[in-house]
Amino acid sequence: SMGAVTVNRDEVLRYLGYRRPEADDAVAELADTCLEELKRCAAAKYISRTFSMDIRGACVSFGGVAGESDDLAAPVHSDMLANHLEGCREVIAFAGTLGAPVDRLIHRYSQTTMSRAVVMQAAATAMLEAYCDEWMGELGREARERGLYLRAQFGPGYGDFSIAHQADMLALLDCGRRIGLTMTDSYMLT
Repeated sequence: SMGAVTVNRDEVLRYLGYRRPEADDAVAELADTCLEELKRCAAAKYISRTFSMDIRGACVSFGGVAGESDDLAAPVHSDMLANHLEGCREVIAFAGTLGAPVDRLIHRYSQTTMSRAVVMQAAATAMLEAYCDEWMGELGREARERGLYLRAQFGPGYGDFSIAHQADMLALLDCGRRIGLTMTDSYMLT
């Protein structure tokens, strides 16, 4: 778990589909109050593990993703992921969450005040992105100390990297036990 991060209100509005100065004062104020409420209940956590990897054509193998062991036997088939990782020798598997209290808060508002629930969801997304940026900055510093650098994040569901691999990633990192992050049958993270 890490300390509080600064979340830009404009990022919340961007997730809601607004561009400055389109958002009126009421929406901006609602974004601010949602962020304040989230700060009080968020219990941000993340986990990461570094794996060696192998690329053969469009097949990327690391840490047994989609397989049953920690060897490099079971590949992820993704042209975009293979191109993104070309020249790399390691991959960092990473997951983060704001914690169950945030999910409960959004669910509670979805039962009572849907407009606030929508803004709260956008605020939570912006907050999680801010935490992830902070965490990735730390991982980047650690990589630089080893003479390496990080490429941009690339996750299941992006391009041709199937969302079905999200279950593999959660299992690979033991997210349920380690940070309480799980997945529904429809690939929603909870």
